Formats: sequence, structure tokens, C-alpha cells
Amino acid sequence: MKYLYKKQILLFLLVCSITAAAQEVNLKGKILGLKADKISLIRLNGKNLYEDTISVKNGEFYWSEHIKSPQKAMLRLPDYGFVFYIEPGNIDVGGDVATNNYWVTGSTTDDQGKAFYSSLKKLTVKQDDLLTQLEKKAFKERAPIRVNLLAIKKEINEKEHLFLRSNPAPVLALSLIETKGVLEGYDAGMELFNDLSDSLKQSEEGKALAANFEVLKKSRLGSELPDFVQNSLNGKPVKFTSFRGSYLFIDFWASWCVACRAENPNVLSAYKRFKNKKFDVIGVSIDDNVEDWKRALTQDQMPWVMVSDLKGHQNEIAQYFGIVGVPSTLLIDPNGKIIARNLTGKSLTLKLEEIFEESR
Repeated sequence: MKYLYKKQILLFLLVCSITAAAQEVNLKGKILGLKADKISLIRLNGKNLYEDTISVKNGEFYWSEHIKSPQKAMLRLPDYGFVFYIEPGNIDVGGDVATNNYWVTGSTTDDQGKAFYSSLKKLTVKQDDLLTQLEKKAFKERAPIRVNLLAIKKEINEKEHLFLRSNPAPVLALSLIETKGVLEGYDAGMELFNDLSDSLKQSEEGKALAANFEVLKKSRLGSELPDFVQNSLNGKPVKFTSFRGSYLFIDFWASWCVACRAENPNVLSAYKRFKNKKFDVIGVSIDDNVEDWKRALTQDQMPWVMVSDLKGHQNEIAQYFGIVGVPSTLLIDPNGKIIARNLTGKSLTLKLEEIFEESR
């Protein structure tokens, strides 16, 4: 699956296929400005990932299948993709390529999920505003803003707990929990996991989610980074322990990942600013084609160390940490301990300013 539009889109995790009689889902769509003659529908059924090719004529398409329960799906267009939930019955998809505006009707599960995330919108907008303010303030003036950010995070967390205790569709509950774990870490995810009913915890999907969290535990804050070794583009082995004594930013990315390539200028800016203060970067590519990897390095002009085993999503280091989507990052302290995860955009610069106690 070689497209990453937003990290949230590719958090295609472990969703449900609770035992039931299979029923037909009929998906009908019309998207203005869609020129492609084929698009893809990616969906998860328990542990299995399916990708179906759908024919398109004049922006209109149709797809049907028999499913036993609601499933998480992504409609993948040539330059965009969006996530929604399918269930037995008739579902309509509409949209406009020019505005990147898409909508779904006919899925109660999708309506339930959208209603929950809409209830968080005011908080997430306020959170973004505070992060912008934080970036503009001098380091010594940031404490009150950080207090407000923690309060918002707590309120969002409380709403997530209430949602899970309201007995939502299992597919929504499991998706929320795994997304939380991937974005915020093992402890945050397990806190929500404990809200699940015993029957859902003991289901095949619940057990698989718990197993995934055991892998995620390896990137828990305070964990020590193993002594990984991977080759650079010129074939030279790079030992990760050779960076001990400096703060090390590990950036999991790929040449085909749109979001990763958009993030590279932010990493470059941080690298130039802090490289003389015992800060370094290693890029871990999950490419499987050396020419694509080489071309991206040239185009994006990334001067830091780059490694890959060219095994794609089976990259040894990504597999060890259970990386399911890129971009994904880890920040390691001079003693080799993990101190932050998934720092992107302004959050990386803010964290480094906090470490080195400086501001612009």
C-alpha cells in the first residue's frame, strides 16, 4: 500500500469481524472532477487486509460485497484517500476533487464515528492555536500555555473514555484505541484498552490488539534503544550506538510517502539549527527500491545519515517497534533512552527548544 496522505488515514489497524451471517453492502459513489478510470477500496476484515479495484466512469462507481459486520475502509483516489466505515446495506459516497471534500451517507457506524470526532473539534482547534502561540513565545514564557495544553489533553482523554464506555460499535472502539497507542504510545493506548468489555478483550480482535500493544511497548518512553545496525546508501554499516552522547532523532519514512516528503523540510530546519548542540538525525527508509530511495535523497537534499535494509514494510527496525505507518519518529537521549515519539512539524522544534532551553 504505497500511499500515505495523512498519518491518520494509514492507521489501518485491527478492526472487527464479529461472527454473524454475511450480508450485502452496496456502495455507490459519484465524485465531481474524478478523472481516473479506476480507484481502490482498502478494507480490514479482522486480521486480513483487502484491496479491491473499482471501475469508474464519469466520476461514478459501484462496489458490493458480503460482510458480516462493520469494517473500516479507505477509498483511495489518485491523489487522496479518505477513511470511513462500511456496514451491510446501501451506502452513498460523494465528493469534489477540486475542494477535497468528501462525504458518506447510509452507514450508521460511520455516522457514530464522525459524531464522536466532531465532538472533539473545538478542543483540537484550540490545541492547535495554543501550539502556534507556544511557538511564538520565548522559552521562559511558555509554562502557562503548556498548562493549558495539558488541560485540553486531559479533557480529550476523558471524552475518549466516555465514548468507549457508551458501548460504541466494536470496530470504532478498537480503531480509536489502536490509533491512540500508535500516536501517543503504549501507556495511553492501554489506558483506553482497559475500558473495553471483557468479551471484546477476549475476542480474536481484542487479543490481536493486546498483542500489538506488546510490540508497541518496546517504544515506551524510557525504553533503551537496541544496538541496531543497517547499511547506508553506499553500503556502509551504521551502528546506532555510535550516536550515544547526542540526542538522536530517528525518522521512519519512505520515498513514496507524500506526508514524509512534506515533513522533510521541517526536519532539515531543526537539523541545521541544532546540529552543533549534540543533536543528530538518522533516517530509516522503508523503501524496497534503491533507485527510488536514492532519487528522494537527492531531491530532498537530506544531509543526515540514511539507512535501510530495502525490505519495505518488513524493515527490521520498523518491525521491532511495530511501525504501521510513516512518517513515524523517535527521539533518543544521549544515554540511549527513548524520550519522545511522533514529533512532527512544530512539535519537533518545540521539544528541542525545551531540551536546549532556547527560543527563536
